[in-house]
Amino acid sequence: PASATLRITSPLDGDRYAVPPGTDPRFATLGLRAAAPAEAGTIRWFVDGRPVPGARWRLEAGSHVVRAVAADGRSDEVRIVVDDPARVAGSPASAGR
Repeated sequence: PASATLRITSPLDGDRYAVPPGTDPRFATLGLRAAAPAEAGTIRWFVDGRPVPGARWRLEAGSHVVRAVAADGRSDEVRIVVDDPARVAGSPASAGR
């Protein structure tokens, strides 16, 4: 059943993020969340193969693979994009993000 799997709930596959110009990079973070049955155990997070301490990741420009791995071996991954703030500073697409 679907409830027996590990599933990343944030971010979602294909999500796109932008850091507003002037934002302190220390505060430009993304909460990492997953749904899994209790028996899956502790979930560890990786972005581009690098471990993430805790469940918040500091945004970095580029394309990234976010992976969640449970203690029992279940895993899920999604792909996201973080726009380069220098490139989107004048772009209307960056408004409201």
